[in-house]
Amino acid sequence: MIKKRTARASVTTIVIVVFSMCLGATRTLGETLDAVAVIVNDGVITLSEIDARYESFLQQAAEAGVTDLPPKDVVIEQVVERLISESIQLQEAAFHGIVVDDEALTEWIRAFAEERDMELDELRSDLESRGISYRSFRNDVRRQMLLEGIQRQIFVQRVFITQQDIRDFRNSPFFEVMASDQYHVGHILIAAEGSMDSEVVKTAETEAQQIVRELRDGAEFAKMAINHSSASTALEGGDLGWRYAEEIPSLFAELVVEMKVGETSDPIRNSLGFHIVQLMNKQGASTSEAEKSLVRHILIASSTIKTKEEAFEEITEVRKKIVEGADFAELAKEHSEDPGSALAGGEMGWTDGSPPMDPTFATVMVTTEVGEISEVFESQFGWHILEVLDRRTEDLSEEAKDDMALRALHQRRAGEAWQNWLKEIRDEAFVKIVRNPK
Repeated sequence: MIKKRTARASVTTIVIVVFSMCLGATRTLGETLDAVAVIVNDGVITLSEIDARYESFLQQAAEAGVTDLPPKDVVIEQVVERLISESIQLQEAAFHGIVVDDEALTEWIRAFAEERDMELDELRSDLESRGISYRSFRNDVRRQMLLEGIQRQIFVQRVFITQQDIRDFRNSPFFEVMASDQYHVGHILIAAEGSMDSEVVKTAETEAQQIVRELRDGAEFAKMAINHSSASTALEGGDLGWRYAEEIPSLFAELVVEMKVGETSDPIRNSLGFHIVQLMNKQGASTSEAEKSLVRHILIASSTIKTKEEAFEEITEVRKKIVEGADFAELAKEHSEDPGSALAGGEMGWTDGSPPMDPTFATVMVTTEVGEISEVFESQFGWHILEVLDRRTEDLSEEAKDDMALRALHQRRAGEAWQNWLKEIRDEAFVKIVRNPK
């Protein structure tokens, strides 16, 4: 059960998800329906929800500058599958007794309002002025917290790591490489189940081989993933993001660390189907030493009451004041929307830029000279400026290496456990398409 969790710890993550999805959760059969498109166990997905999520996808693509989009029916198919998966997860959360009570929800929303110097009534009025009902906002925040809750429970139930696991991992021949290098990986899954001689598997293998040929001839990976992939990251263009090697799914982890940037793998077969991976980029050095930076920053994010352009203008003005001699720490306390560092004058302590730090932030940090104020840059959380106060090189202690191994094994196994669980509940679910949403 999700009780009084620390609201500020997950505010940014949930805000990003809530405002990138359509407002309004999957309805149960007992509620008023606009037009039912899909029945999922004892819940339904409506046409309006599908349309809203599709419009959200188009908006995100436009903001990212992506213009060469796949056909609408291809995207809609991915959207419907995502909504089906979320509906099943929410029903599983209810079955396992995971709830977000009104007290915890209100605490989170109050923290969200306080970060924007607003009272709850002011937040409610601002949302409604933008065409977003306060009730819908609460429902979507609750929905995302429930999805996070069931994910944490599955990790606890299915991910087990022993001291022997850590020792074995530490002794693996590529541990030192994995401890420092990061890989930006793209992934496509062509689903296929059954014996190797079945027609379904043969057809899937042929499709996978054709995709590999097109990728090697220069086809855009993101578009191919949206068009063909059955993986949960299809709508993100198959982007697995920046990962240390130990965080890459074990099915193709050792293959990826040997690949060159831009290289596309041959199809890789497992029980789910045929996997195709491409190494999109690589960064880091193969060393057991870590260069750490003492860094401070200021974050200003867009929201329902502040546009992206307004946030950019504000951070630009703050940077100008600092360059002209204003005190960085005081401006961080006044303007920064990072609850973890604002009261400390923006200081984040010593860091090597490893996850969970945003990759863009880490890149700017390591390329900024000591004493310099960075240019304004954007991460997944909003607009930043940063200053590197000092830099040093540290040997990784045995304790730190054990901690790194434990964290990496957990992330690696958690991803696999999560995908396997999603497949299990999807296979067991009753799903019926009652109206073609395309």
